[in-house]
Amino acid sequence: MERAVEELGLKAEVVKVDSIEDILEYGVMSTPALAIEGKVLFAGKLPSYEEVYRLIDEHAGGGKDDGRA
Repeated sequence: MERAVEELGLKAEVVKVDSIEDILEYGVMSTPALAIEGKVLFAGKLPSYEEVYRLIDEHAGGGKDDGRA
């Protein structure tokens, strides 16, 4: 995720949440999961780099298209 954030040129903090209580507050029942600005975008599977890049670009990067995914 850090790589995608860096490649998109975003200023963002990537935080790994380990606390079961915090994870459950998001409504996540299986990990891994990705949330941006409090919204869970996926959970329960390991996404490909392309999926992560697309999700971050669409939800935090302004949706600019560089022809990747």
